[in-house]
Amino acid sequence: MQAAEIVDLPLADCLEMLRRTFDLERIAGQKISLADVAEYYHQSDAGYRLFHSSDGALHLALNRNGSFDPAGYYAQPEFVERHMEECGARRILEAGSGNGFNTLHLARRHSQRQFVGVDLTSQHVKGARDAAQGVTNLEYAEGDYESLDFPDGAFDVAFGVETFCQTADLRRALVEMRRVLRPGGRLVVVDCFRQRPLAELDADLQLAVKLVEKTTAVDGFAVIGEWLDLVRLVGFSVLEVSDESGHVCHNLARFYRLARGFFDDSKLVETVRQTVPPLMLQNAICGLMMPYTVGGGAHGYYSIALVRETA
Repeated sequence: MQAAEIVDLPLADCLEMLRRTFDLERIAGQKISLADVAEYYHQSDAGYRLFHSSDGALHLALNRNGSFDPAGYYAQPEFVERHMEECGARRILEAGSGNGFNTLHLARRHSQRQFVGVDLTSQHVKGARDAAQGVTNLEYAEGDYESLDFPDGAFDVAFGVETFCQTADLRRALVEMRRVLRPGGRLVVVDCFRQRPLAELDADLQLAVKLVEKTTAVDGFAVIGEWLDLVRLVGFSVLEVSDESGHVCHNLARFYRLARGFFDDSKLVETVRQTVPPLMLQNAICGLMMPYTVGGGAHGYYSIALVRETA
């Protein structure tokens, strides 16, 4: 399945359907801060559990077998696991650990390795700690991974899944990841990116791109080529880059069907507007728009492995 095959309306018609409920230009023009990121998860976590993953995954499923399967939520930690094993990692850090889905899975599988998760929100840290009770090689801390309380070279591997797109200062976050990694340590990133600059897209696709980003508490995805230039500049070499966009399409199709059915029912939309937090409701915009942005070549989903250079 390709992302462009998911949709059944022209993008312009889909945007007009959304305008019946939302001020799209206001949403697209807002500035997202770290406080907004924390509030987004405060309002949206229950929706993630209900519509996305009851086990607490906050990322897209990577399905390579031709259909949506929740087992695809484990593809990201398994990618991290491969790089852990390749470099003999003993201490592993997750930046933006959320509900602990990734670190808990890895810690249970690797009892001789030590794992630390850092997350911005107290509710995520509490939930992750509750889920990890009895797992002795795993700890969670509340904090901003742009400024960590760990010594230089404390970790062999650091990773982030759909989190560096939300950081307030990407360069600072990458520099901090480099600092806490030992020379030769690896930074593993799975995230959404713009495939090319916004100015190269037509007006409707530009708006769709901004809506996907803002409704997931992202001020703006980085352009993949520019992001790779930046990581080299701050002291990483690029070990692996994989475009996984085709493997998230089954998850996107599931979201699209849910959102399409929802927005087709104006009475349901009005009822839900009165009963759920606004940022949770806006998640449905992303569910409707992302097949257009990925299918239109505006957004891509990548798995990336970097090595901390010694100099």
